[in-house]
Amino acid sequence: MLPVRQLGGRLPRLAELSPLGGRLPKRAPRSSAAASAPRPARLTGFSGAAGRLRELLDGVAVRRGLAPRRPAGGPPGPALLAGLCCVSALFLLLGIAVTERVAYRGRVLPGVRLDGVAVAGRPRAAVRGAVAATAARLERAPLGVRAGQAHLELRPAGVGVTADERATTAAVLAAGRHGNPVGQLLGPVLRHLHAAQVPWAVRYDRGALAHAVDGWAAQVDQAPVEGGLRLDGTTALPVTPRTGSTLDRPGALAAVAATLAHAGGGPVELPLRQTAPRIGGAEVDRVVAQARAVLAGPVTITVDGRELTADPAALAAALRAVPDGGHLGLTLDQGRLRAAMAAQLGQVEQPGRDAAFRVAGGQVQILPSIAAHLLDLGPVTSAILQGRRSAQSTLVTVELRRSTAWAQSLGIRGKVSEFTTRHPAGQPRVSNIHRAADLLRGQVVEPGQRFSLNQAIGPRTPARGFVRAPVIDQGEFSEDFGGGVSQLATTTFNAVFFGGYKIVTFQPHSFYISRYPMGREATVSLPAPDLSFVDDTRAGVLIETSYTDSSITVTFYGDNGGRVVRAEGPHVLATHQPTGQPEQVDDPGLPAGKVITEHAFTGYDVEVFRVIEAPGQPATRERFFTRYKSSNPKVIRGTGPPA
Repeated sequence: MLPVRQLGGRLPRLAELSPLGGRLPKRAPRSSAAASAPRPARLTGFSGAAGRLRELLDGVAVRRGLAPRRPAGGPPGPALLAGLCCVSALFLLLGIAVTERVAYRGRVLPGVRLDGVAVAGRPRAAVRGAVAATAARLERAPLGVRAGQAHLELRPAGVGVTADERATTAAVLAAGRHGNPVGQLLGPVLRHLHAAQVPWAVRYDRGALAHAVDGWAAQVDQAPVEGGLRLDGTTALPVTPRTGSTLDRPGALAAVAATLAHAGGGPVELPLRQTAPRIGGAEVDRVVAQARAVLAGPVTITVDGRELTADPAALAAALRAVPDGGHLGLTLDQGRLRAAMAAQLGQVEQPGRDAAFRVAGGQVQILPSIAAHLLDLGPVTSAILQGRRSAQSTLVTVELRRSTAWAQSLGIRGKVSEFTTRHPAGQPRVSNIHRAADLLRGQVVEPGQRFSLNQAIGPRTPARGFVRAPVIDQGEFSEDFGGGVSQLATTTFNAVFFGGYKIVTFQPHSFYISRYPMGREATVSLPAPDLSFVDDTRAGVLIETSYTDSSITVTFYGDNGGRVVRAEGPHVLATHQPTGQPEQVDDPGLPAGKVITEHAFTGYDVEVFRVIEAPGQPATRERFFTRYKSSNPKVIRGTGPPA
C-alpha cells in the first residue's frame, strides 16, 4: 500500500493515460511566472493528489463526451465530487482497518464473539485460558432438552462430547483477519454493527447421539389415536380420534449439534411432527350410529322352520369395527357369534369329527371323519348389519380339515420305532410323566413338519395337572412343577433316534443319570431347552405312548422307507471324578424346611454314533458327543416361602 504522498507524486503520470487506452491531452505549459510562483501548502500531499485526480476525471469526461470542457479554475462537477467522496471513504476505511490491525496485533479483534466467553480485545493467552475453562463445563454439564411437554437431559460424557480448545482459540484469533479484501476493509464497521460469531469446534460420537435421540423418541412419541368403536356391554360408544406427535429425529440431531457449537446454551428445543389419525370423527359417528341400530333389539333367525334368537348380548360379543384405510367397516365375527349362540345352535346343528388313528394288534386303523352340518351365518350377519330384525338361513355341510382323505394321504402303515425307559414307582415325578404322555399321545407329524415336544405338552402348571417334583435347573438340583417330564423327553429322543428322523434340537442332562442310556438322552424345560425333530420322510408320523407304574414307552408309526438304524457306543472318552467334599446349598426356590440330599456324580466325556442304512443309498454315520459334569455330594436346604 503506497503512502498518500507517494500516490500524489505518481498521479501526474497516471493522468496521462485515458481509461480508453489513449493519452489525455497535455496541459498547456504554465508561464514562467506561474511556474516560479510558490504553490500553496494546501496543494501538497492528499490535496495535491485530489487536484490532479480532478483534472484526470475532467479529461476523461470531456474526451468521452460526458461533459463539456470546464474552464480552467471553474468549480468541480458532480462526477468529480462523487469520485472524490468514494476515494475519501476508501482511504478512511483503509486507515481504520490498518489502524485496527496494528492496535490489535496478537489480540482478538473488536466485535468478535464466542458463546460463553468474553474474547473481544483479549490477548492469545487470556483467550486460551477462558476457552479451556468453558470447554471443561461444556464437556461435563448436562444439557437440558425439551420436546413438547417432556423435559429431558443429555449427558455430554454419554455421547463423547469433546471441545477442541486449540481449534476454537485459533478460530477466534483469526476471525476478521481473512477473507476477501472488501470484507476485510468493511470488517471494522460491520463488526461494530453486528458481532462476528465464532462457533465452538466440538466433536462427539454421532452414533451415540443418534442412540440418545432414539431414547428420547421412545419417551415422547405419541401415536395418533384412531377413531373407533368400543362396547360397554350392549352399548356402543365412540373412540374419539386424537392427533399424535413424533420426534423429528434428523431435526433433533441438528438442533443438538447446533447447541453444542454454541457452548451448550440450553434447553434445546427438539422439533416434533404432528401425525393425524386416518379415521376421523365423521366416520366414527357413522359407525357408532350403525352399531346402535344393530344392538337395538334381538334378531330372529329362522332355519328349517325353527326359530332361534340372537339377543343383543350375543350380537355385542361378535360386533367389530374394522379399519380399512380411512374408513371403518362394521362386521360380525361369525366364530364369536357361533360361540355366543352355542346353546341354541346345538338344537339344529350337527358337529363333525376329525379323522383319527387307532392302533389295534399292532395295526394302524383310520377312524373316518364325520362332516359337520352347521348353520350358514353369512346371510344372518348380512341381514343384521343392514338393520333387519329377522333373517333366514339353512344348514350347510362342512368338511373338516383332518378328513378321512387327509388321514389316508399320510401313508402311516406300521411301527417305525419304539423305546422304553424305566423309573421307580410311586414318586411325584411319575404323575408328571403320565400326564405329559397323555398329552403327547395321538400327535400327528405331517411330512416335512417340525415337531416340538414343548409345544405338544404345553405349560407345566397345576391347572393342567402337573405337580412339584425334583428338577435340574441350570446344573443345580431343585423342585418345580413338571419335574420328571425329561424322562418322557429321553424316551421320545430315542424313538426319534432309532426312527432315523432328522434331530433338530436337543440337550442332554447336566449329570449322567443311570436310568437313561449314556449319551442318548435329552432334557426339556420351558421355554428351553426343547426337543424337536423334522419328519424327513414321505409319510406322516403317529406318536403313541403307554406307561406302567415303573415304565414309559413311546412308539412311532409311519413309513421310513425301509431305513435301518443302529447305535454304536457309548464310548467313554474321559472320566472326571468329584473331589468328594460335601457341599451345603441354600435354594430360595424350595420351601423353607425342605431338604434334598444328592449323592456325588462322576463326570464323563461320551460319544455315540447313529448309523442309518437306507435301500440303494450309502450308510450315514452321525456323531453325538456329551459331556457330563462331575458333582460333589450336596445337601440342598430350601429358603423360600413355606409350602
